[in-house]
Amino acid sequence: LLLDQLLGARGAAVAGAAELIGDLSLSPPLQRLLSATTGMTEWFSDLASPSVLAAVSDCSEAGEEGARARCALHLLSIGLAQPLGIEAQMPVWQAGSAEGREVLCSAGLLLRDRLQLEQAAYMRRRAIGDVSDSDRMLERSVLALAKLFVLLPESEVAVGFQQLVPSVFDVFLAQETELRRNLCSMLADGGFDASTVERIGSDDALVRQVFFWSAAGSKLFGHHEDVRDPAKLAILLESAMRQDPMIVVAFVEQACQRADGDSVTATALGGVVATSLQALLQHVRTRGLASVRKGIVVAVDAILHASMAHYDAVFEPALAVWKSSPDVTSSVLASFVDVLSQRIFESSVIEGGAPSAVVASIPQSEGGGDETAQKLDLHKDASANSSSILPNGGGGSGGRGGDGGG
Repeated sequence: LLLDQLLGARGAAVAGAAELIGDLSLSPPLQRLLSATTGMTEWFSDLASPSVLAAVSDCSEAGEEGARARCALHLLSIGLAQPLGIEAQMPVWQAGSAEGREVLCSAGLLLRDRLQLEQAAYMRRRAIGDVSDSDRMLERSVLALAKLFVLLPESEVAVGFQQLVPSVFDVFLAQETELRRNLCSMLADGGFDASTVERIGSDDALVRQVFFWSAAGSKLFGHHEDVRDPAKLAILLESAMRQDPMIVVAFVEQACQRADGDSVTATALGGVVATSLQALLQHVRTRGLASVRKGIVVAVDAILHASMAHYDAVFEPALAVWKSSPDVTSSVLASFVDVLSQRIFESSVIEGGAPSAVVASIPQSEGGGDETAQKLDLHKDASANSSSILPNGGGGSGGRGGDGGG
Protein backbone atom coordinates (compact mmCIF):
# COMPACT_ATOMS: atom_id res chain seq x y z
CA LEU A 1 0.00 0.00 0.00
CA LEU A 2 2.82 2.39 0.82
CA LEU A 3 4.44 1.57 -2.50
CA ASP A 4 1.21 2.49 -4.27
CA GLN A 5 0.94 5.76 -2.37
CA LEU A 6 4.53 6.80 -2.86
CA LEU A 7 4.81 5.92 -6.54
CA GLY A 8 1.25 7.02 -7.26
CA ALA A 9 1.90 10.52 -6.01
CA ARG A 10 2.21 12.86 -8.99
CA GLY A 11 3.93 16.24 -8.95
CA ALA A 12 6.13 16.12 -5.88
CA ALA A 13 7.78 13.73 -3.44
CA VAL A 14 5.76 12.63 -0.42
CA ALA A 15 6.67 14.65 2.65
CA GLY A 16 8.26 12.62 5.37
CA ALA A 17 8.39 9.47 3.24
CA ALA A 18 12.02 8.74 4.08
CA GLU A 19 11.22 8.72 7.79
CA LEU A 20 8.28 6.41 7.21
CA ILE A 21 10.42 3.94 5.31
CA GLY A 22 12.84 3.63 8.20
CA ASP A 23 10.01 2.67 10.57
CA LEU A 24 8.70 -0.16 8.37
CA SER A 25 9.74 -3.79 8.55
CA LEU A 26 10.58 -4.06 4.86
CA SER A 27 13.20 -6.15 3.15
CA PRO A 28 16.41 -4.26 2.33
CA PRO A 29 15.80 -4.35 -1.47
CA LEU A 30 12.32 -2.85 -1.09
CA GLN A 31 13.67 -0.23 1.30
CA ARG A 32 16.25 0.75 -1.34
CA LEU A 33 13.51 0.95 -3.96
CA LEU A 34 11.37 3.24 -1.86
CA SER A 35 14.36 5.33 -0.85
CA ALA A 36 15.38 5.77 -4.48
CA THR A 37 11.93 6.86 -5.57
CA THR A 38 10.98 9.09 -2.64
CA GLY A 39 14.36 10.79 -2.58
CA MET A 40 13.76 12.39 -5.98
CA THR A 41 13.37 16.12 -6.01
CA GLU A 42 12.08 16.16 -9.59
CA TRP A 43 9.66 13.28 -9.98
CA PHE A 44 9.16 13.01 -13.69
CA SER A 45 12.65 13.82 -14.85
CA ASP A 46 14.31 11.22 -12.61
CA LEU A 47 11.90 8.30 -12.94
CA ALA A 48 14.22 6.47 -15.31
CA SER A 49 17.30 6.88 -13.16
CA PRO A 50 19.52 3.79 -12.90
CA SER A 51 19.13 3.75 -9.11
CA VAL A 52 15.38 3.17 -9.42
CA LEU A 53 15.67 0.34 -11.93
CA ALA A 54 18.53 -1.20 -9.99
CA ALA A 55 16.38 -1.19 -6.86
CA VAL A 56 13.51 -2.69 -8.84
CA SER A 57 15.84 -5.45 -9.96
CA ASP A 58 16.89 -6.12 -6.36
CA CYS A 59 13.24 -6.69 -5.45
CA SER A 60 13.06 -9.57 -7.91
CA GLU A 61 16.00 -11.27 -6.24
CA ALA A 62 14.24 -10.92 -2.92
CA GLY A 63 11.17 -12.68 -4.29
CA GLU A 64 9.04 -9.55 -4.48
CA GLU A 65 8.00 -9.96 -8.11
CA GLY A 66 4.59 -8.39 -7.53
CA ALA A 67 6.17 -5.25 -6.10
CA ARG A 68 8.50 -5.00 -9.07
CA ALA A 69 5.66 -5.33 -11.59
CA ARG A 70 3.56 -2.75 -9.75
CA CYS A 71 6.51 -0.39 -9.62
CA ALA A 72 7.02 -0.72 -13.38
CA LEU A 73 3.37 0.09 -14.05
CA HIS A 74 3.54 3.14 -11.80
CA LEU A 75 6.71 4.41 -13.42
CA LEU A 76 5.20 4.05 -16.87
CA SER A 77 1.79 5.50 -16.08
CA ILE A 78 3.32 8.49 -14.30
CA GLY A 79 5.70 8.99 -17.20
CA LEU A 80 2.77 8.97 -19.65
CA ALA A 81 1.30 11.99 -17.89
CA GLN A 82 4.35 14.13 -18.63
CA PRO A 83 5.96 15.32 -21.90
CA LEU A 84 8.68 12.86 -22.93
CA GLY A 85 8.22 10.98 -19.66
CA ILE A 86 8.26 7.46 -21.13
CA GLU A 87 10.77 8.48 -23.80
CA ALA A 88 13.15 9.42 -20.98
CA GLN A 89 12.80 5.93 -19.52
CA MET A 90 13.55 4.10 -22.77
CA PRO A 91 17.36 3.96 -22.39
CA VAL A 92 16.93 2.21 -19.05
CA TRP A 93 14.35 -0.29 -20.31
CA GLN A 94 16.57 -1.07 -23.28
CA ALA A 95 19.83 -1.27 -21.34
CA GLY A 96 19.06 -4.79 -20.14
CA SER A 97 16.60 -6.13 -22.70
CA ALA A 98 16.17 -9.55 -21.08
CA GLU A 99 15.50 -8.05 -17.65
CA GLY A 100 13.34 -5.33 -19.14
CA ARG A 101 11.29 -7.95 -20.97
CA GLU A 102 10.81 -9.93 -17.76
CA VAL A 103 9.69 -6.87 -15.80
CA LEU A 104 7.30 -5.68 -18.50
CA CYS A 105 5.88 -9.14 -19.08
CA SER A 106 5.10 -9.41 -15.36
CA ALA A 107 3.63 -5.91 -15.38
CA GLY A 108 1.43 -6.76 -18.35
CA LEU A 109 0.13 -9.93 -16.71
CA LEU A 110 -0.54 -8.07 -13.47
CA LEU A 111 -2.44 -5.33 -15.30
CA ARG A 112 -4.40 -7.86 -17.37
CA ASP A 113 -5.68 -9.55 -14.23
CA ARG A 114 -6.56 -6.20 -12.68
CA LEU A 115 -8.44 -5.08 -15.80
CA GLN A 116 -10.47 -8.27 -15.92
CA LEU A 117 -11.34 -7.89 -12.24
CA GLU A 118 -12.43 -4.26 -12.64
CA GLN A 119 -13.97 -4.21 -16.11
CA ALA A 120 -17.63 -4.78 -15.15
CA ALA A 121 -17.64 -1.98 -12.56
CA TYR A 122 -15.53 0.22 -14.83
CA MET A 123 -18.00 -0.21 -17.69
CA ARG A 124 -20.89 0.87 -15.46
CA ARG A 125 -19.01 3.94 -14.21
CA ARG A 126 -17.93 4.89 -17.71
CA ALA A 127 -21.51 4.63 -18.99
CA ILE A 128 -22.72 7.26 -16.51
CA GLY A 129 -19.62 9.46 -16.80
CA ASP A 130 -18.39 8.70 -13.28
CA VAL A 131 -14.89 7.37 -14.00
CA SER A 132 -12.80 7.29 -10.83
CA ASP A 133 -9.16 8.22 -10.23
CA SER A 134 -8.40 4.51 -9.97
CA ASP A 135 -10.02 3.96 -13.37
CA ARG A 136 -7.87 6.71 -14.87
CA MET A 137 -4.78 5.07 -13.42
CA LEU A 138 -5.70 1.80 -15.14
CA GLU A 139 -6.31 3.64 -18.41
CA ARG A 140 -2.92 5.32 -18.20
CA SER A 141 -1.27 1.97 -17.51
CA VAL A 142 -2.85 0.48 -20.65
CA LEU A 143 -1.73 3.39 -22.80
CA ALA A 144 1.71 3.40 -21.20
CA LEU A 145 2.35 -0.21 -22.26
CA ALA A 146 0.99 0.64 -25.71
CA LYS A 147 3.37 3.61 -25.84
CA LEU A 148 6.35 1.28 -25.45
CA PHE A 149 5.14 -0.66 -28.50
CA VAL A 150 4.74 2.58 -30.47
CA LEU A 151 8.22 3.78 -29.57
CA LEU A 152 10.02 0.51 -30.26
CA PRO A 153 7.78 -2.11 -31.93
CA GLU A 154 10.81 -4.24 -32.82
CA SER A 155 12.14 -4.27 -29.26
CA GLU A 156 11.47 -6.60 -26.34
CA VAL A 157 9.67 -3.75 -24.57
CA ALA A 158 6.56 -4.40 -26.71
CA VAL A 159 5.90 -7.57 -24.71
CA GLY A 160 4.01 -5.75 -21.96
CA PHE A 161 1.09 -4.69 -24.15
CA GLN A 162 0.98 -8.12 -25.80
CA GLN A 163 0.02 -9.61 -22.43
CA LEU A 164 -3.18 -7.53 -22.45
CA VAL A 165 -4.38 -8.83 -25.82
CA PRO A 166 -7.12 -9.83 -26.57
CA SER A 167 -9.08 -9.21 -23.35
CA VAL A 168 -8.20 -5.50 -23.12
CA PHE A 169 -10.34 -4.91 -26.22
CA ASP A 170 -13.44 -6.34 -24.51
CA VAL A 171 -14.14 -3.26 -22.41
CA PHE A 172 -11.27 -0.86 -21.80
CA LEU A 173 -10.27 -0.54 -25.48
CA ALA A 174 -13.64 -1.38 -26.97
CA GLN A 175 -14.68 0.33 -30.20
CA GLU A 176 -15.98 3.91 -29.98
CA THR A 177 -14.43 4.47 -26.55
CA GLU A 178 -12.25 7.43 -25.67
CA LEU A 179 -9.38 5.10 -24.76
CA ARG A 180 -9.53 3.40 -28.19
CA ARG A 181 -9.41 6.81 -29.88
CA ASN A 182 -6.47 7.80 -27.68
CA LEU A 183 -4.67 4.63 -28.69
CA CYS A 184 -5.22 5.43 -32.38
CA SER A 185 -3.98 9.00 -31.89
CA MET A 186 -0.87 7.69 -30.15
CA LEU A 187 -0.17 5.30 -33.03
CA ALA A 188 -0.72 8.04 -35.63
CA ASP A 189 1.58 10.43 -33.77
CA GLY A 190 4.15 7.63 -33.59
CA GLY A 191 4.34 7.41 -37.38
CA PHE A 192 2.08 4.42 -38.02
CA ASP A 193 0.57 4.19 -41.49
CA ALA A 194 -2.82 5.97 -41.71
CA SER A 195 -4.60 2.91 -43.10
CA THR A 196 -3.20 0.79 -40.28
CA VAL A 197 -4.46 3.24 -37.66
CA GLU A 198 -7.87 3.30 -39.32
CA ARG A 199 -8.11 -0.48 -39.14
CA ILE A 200 -7.04 -0.49 -35.50
CA GLY A 201 -9.91 1.84 -34.76
CA SER A 202 -12.54 -0.31 -36.45
CA ASP A 203 -11.34 -3.90 -36.89
CA ASP A 204 -11.76 -5.89 -33.67
CA ALA A 205 -10.80 -9.18 -35.31
CA LEU A 206 -7.44 -7.67 -36.23
CA VAL A 207 -6.53 -5.95 -32.97
CA ARG A 208 -7.44 -9.02 -30.92
CA GLN A 209 -4.60 -10.99 -32.56
CA VAL A 210 -1.50 -10.95 -30.36
CA PHE A 211 0.85 -11.22 -33.33
CA PHE A 212 -0.53 -7.98 -34.78
CA TRP A 213 1.14 -6.11 -31.93
CA SER A 214 4.62 -6.65 -33.27
CA ALA A 215 6.63 -4.70 -35.81
CA ALA A 216 6.10 -7.27 -38.56
CA GLY A 217 2.48 -7.96 -37.67
CA SER A 218 1.32 -4.35 -37.72
CA LYS A 219 2.74 -3.87 -41.21
CA LEU A 220 1.59 -7.18 -42.66
CA PHE A 221 -2.00 -6.75 -41.52
CA GLY A 222 -2.24 -2.98 -41.72
CA HIS A 223 -1.93 -2.74 -45.53
CA HIS A 224 1.39 -0.99 -45.10
CA GLU A 225 3.23 0.09 -48.25
CA ASP A 226 6.12 -2.27 -47.42
CA VAL A 227 3.83 -5.19 -48.28
CA ARG A 228 3.82 -4.01 -51.90
CA ASP A 229 7.62 -4.09 -52.09
CA PRO A 230 8.78 -7.72 -52.62
CA ALA A 231 12.16 -7.18 -50.93
CA LYS A 232 10.64 -5.49 -47.87
CA LEU A 233 7.81 -8.02 -47.76
CA ALA A 234 10.36 -10.84 -47.66
CA ILE A 235 12.03 -9.25 -44.63
CA LEU A 236 8.68 -8.83 -42.86
CA LEU A 237 7.68 -12.43 -43.54
CA GLU A 238 11.01 -13.79 -42.35
CA SER A 239 10.56 -11.84 -39.12
CA ALA A 240 7.02 -13.17 -38.80
CA MET A 241 8.18 -16.75 -39.35
CA ARG A 242 10.68 -16.40 -36.52
CA GLN A 243 7.91 -15.25 -34.21
CA ASP A 244 5.20 -17.74 -35.26
CA PRO A 245 4.46 -19.46 -38.62
CA MET A 246 0.77 -18.85 -37.94
CA ILE A 247 1.35 -15.17 -38.69
CA VAL A 248 2.24 -16.11 -42.26
CA VAL A 249 -0.82 -18.37 -42.42
CA ALA A 250 -3.09 -15.50 -41.40
CA PHE A 251 -1.36 -13.14 -43.85
CA VAL A 252 -1.82 -15.52 -46.80
CA GLU A 253 -5.46 -16.05 -45.87
CA GLN A 254 -6.04 -12.30 -45.66
CA ALA A 255 -4.41 -11.79 -49.07
CA CYS A 256 -6.60 -14.51 -50.61
CA GLN A 257 -9.71 -13.02 -49.08
CA ARG A 258 -8.89 -9.59 -50.47
CA ALA A 259 -8.20 -11.11 -53.91
CA ASP A 260 -11.75 -12.47 -54.18
CA GLY A 261 -13.56 -10.15 -56.56
CA ASP A 262 -10.60 -7.78 -56.95
CA SER A 263 -8.74 -8.43 -60.20
CA VAL A 264 -5.81 -6.13 -59.35
CA THR A 265 -5.23 -7.76 -55.98
CA ALA A 266 -5.73 -11.22 -57.50
CA THR A 267 -3.01 -10.54 -60.07
CA ALA A 268 -0.53 -9.58 -57.34
CA LEU A 269 -1.48 -12.56 -55.19
CA GLY A 270 1.00 -14.87 -56.90
CA GLY A 271 3.93 -12.74 -55.77
CA VAL A 272 2.58 -12.51 -52.22
CA VAL A 273 2.14 -16.28 -51.88
CA ALA A 274 5.49 -17.02 -53.54
CA THR A 275 7.28 -14.63 -51.18
CA SER A 276 5.50 -16.22 -48.22
CA LEU A 277 6.64 -19.64 -49.39
CA GLN A 278 10.22 -18.41 -49.78
CA ALA A 279 10.15 -17.18 -46.17
CA LEU A 280 8.78 -20.52 -45.01
CA LEU A 281 11.44 -22.57 -46.80
CA GLN A 282 14.22 -20.25 -45.65
CA HIS A 283 13.00 -20.58 -42.07
CA VAL A 284 13.08 -24.37 -42.28
CA ARG A 285 16.54 -24.27 -43.89
CA THR A 286 18.01 -22.15 -41.08
CA ARG A 287 16.00 -23.27 -38.07
CA GLY A 288 15.00 -26.85 -38.85
CA LEU A 289 11.59 -28.41 -39.15
CA ALA A 290 11.19 -30.23 -35.85
CA SER A 291 10.82 -27.26 -33.50
CA VAL A 292 7.98 -25.64 -35.46
CA ARG A 293 6.51 -28.61 -37.30
CA LYS A 294 2.87 -27.90 -36.47
CA GLY A 295 3.01 -24.30 -37.60
CA ILE A 296 4.91 -25.18 -40.76
CA VAL A 297 2.37 -27.85 -41.70
CA VAL A 298 -0.50 -25.37 -41.36
CA ALA A 299 1.46 -22.78 -43.39
CA VAL A 300 2.01 -25.33 -46.17
CA ASP A 301 -1.70 -26.09 -46.09
CA ALA A 302 -2.52 -22.40 -46.56
CA ILE A 303 -0.10 -22.04 -49.48
CA LEU A 304 -1.28 -25.19 -51.25
CA HIS A 305 -4.86 -24.15 -50.84
CA ALA A 306 -4.12 -20.70 -52.23
CA SER A 307 -2.37 -22.38 -55.18
CA MET A 308 -5.60 -24.23 -56.00
CA ALA A 309 -8.21 -21.62 -55.11
CA HIS A 310 -6.38 -18.94 -57.15
CA TYR A 311 -4.70 -21.26 -59.62
CA ASP A 312 -4.08 -18.88 -62.52
CA ALA A 313 -2.33 -16.27 -60.39
CA VAL A 314 -0.61 -18.42 -57.78
CA PHE A 315 0.22 -21.95 -58.90
CA GLU A 316 3.12 -21.30 -61.27
CA PRO A 317 4.92 -18.72 -59.06
CA ALA A 318 4.56 -21.03 -56.07
CA LEU A 319 5.71 -24.08 -58.04
CA ALA A 320 8.84 -22.20 -59.10
CA VAL A 321 9.69 -21.58 -55.44
CA TRP A 322 9.05 -25.21 -54.52
CA LYS A 323 11.45 -26.31 -57.28
CA SER A 324 14.13 -23.81 -56.31
CA SER A 325 14.88 -25.64 -53.02
CA PRO A 326 14.35 -29.36 -53.68
CA ASP A 327 15.97 -30.58 -50.47
CA VAL A 328 13.92 -28.35 -48.17
CA THR A 329 10.81 -28.84 -50.30
CA SER A 330 11.14 -32.60 -49.93
CA SER A 331 11.31 -32.51 -46.12
CA VAL A 332 8.54 -29.91 -45.79
CA LEU A 333 6.11 -31.70 -48.11
CA ALA A 334 6.93 -35.08 -46.60
CA SER A 335 6.00 -33.70 -43.18
CA PHE A 336 2.81 -32.24 -44.60
CA VAL A 337 1.87 -35.50 -46.31
CA ASP A 338 2.34 -37.40 -43.05
CA VAL A 339 -0.31 -35.19 -41.44
CA LEU A 340 -2.51 -35.21 -44.55
CA SER A 341 -2.47 -39.01 -44.71
CA GLN A 342 -3.53 -39.25 -41.08
CA ARG A 343 -6.38 -36.80 -41.69
CA ILE A 344 -7.54 -38.81 -44.69
CA PHE A 345 -7.41 -42.03 -42.68
CA GLU A 346 -9.38 -40.47 -39.80
CA SER A 347 -11.94 -39.10 -42.23
CA SER A 348 -12.40 -42.45 -43.97
CA VAL A 349 -12.87 -44.21 -40.63
CA ILE A 350 -15.42 -41.67 -39.41
CA GLU A 351 -17.34 -41.38 -42.66
CA GLY A 352 -16.88 -44.96 -43.85
CA GLY A 353 -15.51 -43.74 -47.15
CA ALA A 354 -12.22 -44.11 -48.97
CA PRO A 355 -9.77 -41.46 -50.10
CA SER A 356 -9.82 -40.58 -53.78
CA ALA A 357 -7.33 -42.29 -56.05
CA VAL A 358 -5.62 -38.98 -56.81
CA VAL A 359 -5.11 -38.05 -53.17
CA ALA A 360 -4.06 -41.60 -52.32
CA SER A 361 -1.41 -41.38 -55.03
CA ILE A 362 0.44 -38.58 -53.22
CA PRO A 363 3.71 -40.08 -51.92
CA GLN A 364 4.02 -40.85 -48.23
CA SER A 365 6.89 -39.65 -46.04
CA GLU A 366 9.53 -40.97 -48.43
CA GLY A 367 8.15 -39.00 -51.41
CA GLY A 368 10.08 -36.22 -53.14
CA GLY A 369 9.09 -32.61 -53.22
CA ASP A 370 8.96 -32.10 -57.00
CA GLU A 371 6.95 -35.24 -57.57
CA THR A 372 4.43 -34.22 -54.93
CA ALA A 373 4.08 -30.74 -56.36
CA GLN A 374 3.53 -32.09 -59.87
CA LYS A 375 0.91 -34.57 -58.73
CA LEU A 376 -1.09 -31.73 -57.21
CA ASP A 377 -1.54 -30.42 -60.75
CA LEU A 378 -3.66 -33.48 -61.60
CA HIS A 379 -6.63 -32.33 -59.57
CA LYS A 380 -6.38 -28.58 -59.97
CA ASP A 381 -9.79 -28.20 -61.64
CA ALA A 382 -11.58 -30.30 -59.05
CA SER A 383 -9.91 -28.44 -56.19
CA ALA A 384 -10.12 -24.90 -57.50
CA ASN A 385 -13.05 -23.93 -55.29
CA SER A 386 -12.58 -26.37 -52.43
CA SER A 387 -11.58 -25.59 -48.88
CA SER A 388 -8.54 -26.92 -47.07
CA ILE A 389 -8.08 -30.62 -46.40
CA LEU A 390 -6.86 -29.79 -42.88
CA PRO A 391 -9.85 -28.95 -40.65
CA ASN A 392 -9.55 -25.51 -39.07
CA GLY A 393 -6.00 -25.33 -40.38
CA GLY A 394 -5.30 -21.66 -39.96
CA GLY A 395 -8.17 -20.47 -37.88
CA GLY A 396 -8.44 -17.43 -40.12
CA SER A 397 -11.38 -15.75 -41.83
CA GLY A 398 -10.51 -16.67 -45.41
CA GLY A 399 -11.74 -19.48 -47.58
CA ARG A 400 -10.02 -22.12 -45.46
CA GLY A 401 -11.96 -21.41 -42.27
CA GLY A 402 -15.65 -21.99 -41.69
CA ASP A 403 -16.76 -25.56 -41.28
CA GLY A 404 -13.21 -26.83 -41.64
CA GLY A 405 -12.67 -29.21 -44.49
CA GLY A 406 -13.52 -30.01 -48.05
